[in-house]
Amino acid sequence: MSRALATPPEWHIGRALVPLFEEFNEAIIAELARAGYGDVRSSHRHIFVHIDDEGTSITELAARAGISKQAMVQFVNELQAGGYVVRVPDRHDGRSKLVRTTNKGERALQVSWRAIAALEARWETKLGPRRMAALRKALRELTGEDAAQ
Repeated sequence: MSRALATPPEWHIGRALVPLFEEFNEAIIAELARAGYGDVRSSHRHIFVHIDDEGTSITELAARAGISKQAMVQFVNELQAGGYVVRVPDRHDGRSKLVRTTNKGERALQVSWRAIAALEARWETKLGPRRMAALRKALRELTGEDAAQ
């Protein structure tokens, strides 16, 4: 069958976004491994980036991450086994537990933030400060975060 009806464009934004997102994830995971957190996987970002300071329920974490509750339970179990998160009682609902980062989890997050800063610095070296600022602004606009900034 011919691809005449589904001829791809010569270039599309996904060709740029996918490898950049992979570079982003790989930079974080590599830095975590160098810092001694080699058991953290890129899929664990579904937890770390969505946990509130006071803790967050599994149901809320799953909703924020856009994944199933079952998948979130698995990720939380893995990170709890590694000492990165704990389940604590919810002060407002005695039947519920909240997921909270431990000191080890917070240290791993700090490593991640440093890896992100280093990657962004490399990108800024390639683009220059003005174009990097424009990229950040455009991405915030596309994600609807520009009003919050």
